[in-house]
Amino acid sequence: SSAAFNPAHVSADARWVVHVDITSLRETTLGQALIGALNEVAPLLQHSGFQPDVNRIIDTIGTITAYGSNFSQNPEQLDGTLVIHGSPELRKIAEGFIAQATVTQPEQITEISGLPFEAYSLHGQATIAFPQEPVILFSKSQAQLTQAYDILRGEVSSLAKNSRSPLHALLPEGGTPFLVAATMMPGEDIMPQNGPHSRILKMVTAAGLALGEDGAMTTASLHLEA
Repeated sequence: SSAAFNPAHVSADARWVVHVDITSLRETTLGQALIGALNEVAPLLQHSGFQPDVNRIIDTIGTITAYGSNFSQNPEQLDGTLVIHGSPELRKIAEGFIAQATVTQPEQITEISGLPFEAYSLHGQATIAFPQEPVILFSKSQAQLTQAYDILRGEVSSLAKNSRSPLHALLPEGGTPFLVAATMMPGEDIMPQNGPHSRILKMVTAAGLALGEDGAMTTASLHLEA
């Protein structure tokens, strides 16, 4: 069954969010094409000792949600968090990959202690976490991971309770889109400086997008607040 976007899984101060319903996407024409493309790429990863079964992995994923509370042209300053909901089998696959990596690349993959869940540092630049719940968390910031975990457990206010957020009006409440995204527009220091498209974007305060499939047609809905 499909899994609609749930604002209760996103931080209350989020300024952008992207949600992909993998359960619905893999049944669409576009999803089948993407899976085919991933299967073609998979053999390229075998040299690393990791031989992914693309179809098996995708079958274990329910939804993927990413969100963040800032914008920056400097990747080091981005604070995004990735939340992957899936079956218990997904956790087994991910933990198996991490366990193998800690043996083959012990200087790059290290276990982190002191967090309320099992977690590993990846190349010292990001952290992947495995809470007891059927979810995988990923972020550059350990503090963001802890916050995401508290949000999922209902211990911290989420976007669902922040009715003042402009993102509320941009996220669909019905239908079965396989992708929804919404963002508040960044400041002028991030926006392109020249051209008519730049002037149009600077008039927009927030934007939302929903993609779905109706029969043989892929549908798109774009909502701009200006």
